[in-house]
Amino acid sequence: MIIGADIRSLLEEEYSGVSVYTKHVISGMVASDKENSYRLFYNSHKPKNIGFFHKENASIYEYRIPNKIFNASLRILKRPRIDSLLGGIDIFFLPNIQFFSIRKTVPYVLTVHDLSFERYKEYFGLKSRLWHRAVRPRELCREAAHIIAVSNSTKNDLVELYGIPEEKITKVYSGVEQRPYARDVERLEHLKKQYEIGEKYVIYVGNIEPRKNISGIITSFLRSRLSKEYTLVLAGAGNTEKKRLEKKHKGLKKAVFTGYLSEPDKCVLLSGARQSIYPSFYEGFGFPPLEAMSLGVPTIVSSASSLPEVCGNSSICVNPHHIRDIIQAMEALEGDEDLRARFIALGKERAKKFIWEKTAQETLDIIRRTHREYEKNS
Repeated sequence: MIIGADIRSLLEEEYSGVSVYTKHVISGMVASDKENSYRLFYNSHKPKNIGFFHKENASIYEYRIPNKIFNASLRILKRPRIDSLLGGIDIFFLPNIQFFSIRKTVPYVLTVHDLSFERYKEYFGLKSRLWHRAVRPRELCREAAHIIAVSNSTKNDLVELYGIPEEKITKVYSGVEQRPYARDVERLEHLKKQYEIGEKYVIYVGNIEPRKNISGIITSFLRSRLSKEYTLVLAGAGNTEKKRLEKKHKGLKKAVFTGYLSEPDKCVLLSGARQSIYPSFYEGFGFPPLEAMSLGVPTIVSSASSLPEVCGNSSICVNPHHIRDIIQAMEALEGDEDLRARFIALGKERAKKFIWEKTAQETLDIIRRTHREYEKNS
């Protein structure tokens, strides 16, 4: 079987959850699969060295079509067919919602990470709303031979919002990467000095955007007892939202916006935090809380969408709309060492359940099964 796969998300300079997912799942399938071959597609105006796919059973097909022209052609003309660009394939894996066109005779498996753009349109700017409208996610989902949802929460959204039959969707959890470099004390001290972070700090990791409830985090921190001797670290990209928050919260001297951090620096800074906070209004999965737990950092998460499902009883769950709940959770973790120790231990055990190799294997099993079913019915 020849499996085509989309790796366009790996062209991003600043990796998001989708990029991390694409890297680990596709590289995991390529590394473990001894039966099939892979043709990996991307389109970019400049070449990209994606070394972790250089295997005997994988070939990278790169194209230099300007993206605006390429996407417009896919949207309007449904050309070029990506399977044709790959020289013919048996099935295609699309690891995220993206501009896409393929022959009707080639089935594809689509991963949906979340439907936040449907649930909370008010959190998205005009450019983002127009992009999602152009990509036509509802159509992509309905035409897919099978859909992978990264949580039951996302699966339920697909059924409720798009009317996708449950039997067409399989839940496959994402994983957590093992990070041996995270306990680099020297690097931690360097980062704390660079960003003017105090000895004790609370950290949020993720994009700086309204859906993540950053304003609620700031308000809760400033009203809590922790603000007297702790720093609030907000680690993630999002300069536009940062400026809005700085205007809203005057005199915000106890909060540090680091901007986007490299993966090693992010994990080093995360590992040194007293607690991680993630009271997002909506998540399809939620990588940062699991990353914090894997590093032994007690974590506060939202009780909304996928986070209680993913984190289980290993994090303190709070109502993201209730500032008082967030404050009480933050203060409880700092005022009770037994409670801290309990959530550190529970978090480490919970994170061990999310293994990238397992995600890759389950994804490959779905691709194989979908191909067999398509062959049988065609």
